[in-house]
Amino acid sequence: MKLKKLMIIINISFILLLFNSCVGADALDEIAIVQSIGIDLEDDDMISLTLQIYSPQGAGSSTAIDASKNNSSIIKTKGDTISKAIQNATTLQGKNIFTGNNRIVVIGRSFAEKGLEQLFSYFNRSALTRQNTQVLMADGKASDIVGVNIYQGILAAETIEEMINNSEQNGIVYECPYYWLTKNMILNNGDGAMPIIQLEEQGEDNKQNTESEKIQSVNKVKINGTAILDDFKLIGEQDYDKTRGMLLIENKLKQSIVNISEKDVGIVSVKIYNCHTKIKPSIDGDEVVFNLDVDIDAILKELLYPQAEELNKLLVDGIEKECEKKLKKDIENAFNEIVKDYNSDIFNLKDLILKYETDFYKKNKDNIDDIVFNSKINPNINIQIDRIGLESDEKIR
Repeated sequence: MKLKKLMIIINISFILLLFNSCVGADALDEIAIVQSIGIDLEDDDMISLTLQIYSPQGAGSSTAIDASKNNSSIIKTKGDTISKAIQNATTLQGKNIFTGNNRIVVIGRSFAEKGLEQLFSYFNRSALTRQNTQVLMADGKASDIVGVNIYQGILAAETIEEMINNSEQNGIVYECPYYWLTKNMILNNGDGAMPIIQLEEQGEDNKQNTESEKIQSVNKVKINGTAILDDFKLIGEQDYDKTRGMLLIENKLKQSIVNISEKDVGIVSVKIYNCHTKIKPSIDGDEVVFNLDVDIDAILKELLYPQAEELNKLLVDGIEKECEKKLKKDIENAFNEIVKDYNSDIFNLKDLILKYETDFYKKNKDNIDDIVFNSKINPNINIQIDRIGLESDEKIR
C-alpha cells in the first residue's frame, strides 16, 4: 500500500513538471523587458505602439543600475493590429518582446474615442498580461507619456506607478487595474472609468541644457481627472471634485483634503482620514432614489486668513456643515453627469435594485435602463471633525 501511494505521488509530480510554464522560455539576454506600453491610433487607423524597455545604466563595475539615470530605452512601432506592432518591435529591437513585467498601459485619446475592444482582444488573450497593470488614458498621445524622461527612481514607469498608488491613497485618482477594467466593462456592457494622465508644462527652472542642471522631479506628468467610457468608448471626463464624488459613491475614498470657505473662520483645509459609505435604493412611485449614507472622520489641517481669533465648538460645527455641503455637491455632480447625462452604469445601480428591490426590478425589467438613468441620489453625509480640547466649550488657539 505504501509503495502504491509513493508511485502515485511520483507520477503526479512528473505530470506537474510537464505544466511548469504557459509560455516558452528565453534567456535574459534574448528578451526586451517591457515596463510600460503606450497605444495610439494614427490618422490612417494604424496602431502606434510606444514601448518603454528596461535598459539599466550602470554607474560602473560595482553596480548594474544607476538610480540617477533613466534606466530605459524607447521603441516606437506601428502595425494594423497590436500583435503586428509587437512583432515589428521584435524586429526593430532584435530581441523578443516580454510584457510579463509590464507596469502600466497608457491609451491615447484617439484610441479611447474609437473604442477599447481591440485592447481587450489582445491583452485578454495574452498569457503575459499582468492583471494588476495600471491602465490610464493620456490627455493627448500615449507616446508622450511613455516616452517622458523622469529623473527620479530607477524607472519612469515605476515612478508613475507609485504616483498612481499614492494618488489613490489620497483620494485624487480613480485607480484602474487591468482586471478591474476588464471585469467592469464586460459586466456593464462597455461602461467603465480610468485615470487621465497628462504632461505638465515645465517652468524655465526645469528647462536646463546639461544633465547636472536638471531638477529631478516627477512633475512632468500629473493625474488630471477621470475618463468615463460608455460602450467601450470615451464619452466624458470628470474633474478632481467629481472624481472624489465617484469614490464616495463606490466607498473607495480613503483620504482626501477638502478646502472650504467658512464666513466666521476664513479658508479652511480639512483632511478626511477615515470614510465609510453605504448605498441602498428606495422606491418612490415609479422613481428610484439611491440613498447614500456617508460617515467621515476628519481633522483640521490648516486655517488661512482666519477671521475668528479663537476656534470653539460652535465654529467647528459650522466647518463640518460646509464640508458636508461641499461633498454632497461633489457626489450629486458626479452622479448626475455620469448616470443621467452619459447614461452609464459604472456604479452597478441595476444590481443594487435587483438586490434590495427584487420585485420592483422584475416588474420593470424591460425598462430598467430608463429607470436607472432617470434616478436620483440622496447623499446623507455625517462628518465628524476631531474635537481635541472642544468636548465642552473650551477654546483652542
